[in-house]
Amino acid sequence: MLSTIVRSVCAVTLLALIAAPAAAQTPIDKPILFTFSAPVVLPGVTLPAGTYLFHVGNPTNNAKVVHVRSKDGRQVYTTFLTIPYEANDRPDEPEIRFMERRGDIPHVVKAWWYPGERTGFQPVYPRRQAELLAKAVNEPVLTSSATAAALIEANRQ
Repeated sequence: MLSTIVRSVCAVTLLALIAAPAAAQTPIDKPILFTFSAPVVLPGVTLPAGTYLFHVGNPTNNAKVVHVRSKDGRQVYTTFLTIPYEANDRPDEPEIRFMERRGDIPHVVKAWWYPGERTGFQPVYPRRQAELLAKAVNEPVLTSSATAAALIEANRQ
């Protein structure tokens, strides 16, 4: 009798664990293409004009690791941390926003969103790059001294 109860509890627990995450989470790692007509700055890299594949590398963590690859996905150009960034409205199409800038520097990515999602992704720039960008765009640029360590840890997963 005790064995039957234990099996029943285990079965119900297993079903709850399987069903709950599937219902509670929306899939985050949806590859998305962005096409830029001019150079674009992301953490650790300045990309020339072109089409790039963005995808989330660890969709279960709060601080998301984003990979930016070539259009065909074969070459990785940069990997960086992001934090959630809330928009006022849900975009109908994939959306990317840039920081204000002078005409002589490339566009600097401030945040991007999947279609229909209010919560987007704000890049965390390496400290030195963030300092230089902040002077060039005349606004704060998100940075963290933990970026390198966090990326190493995130890429182990």
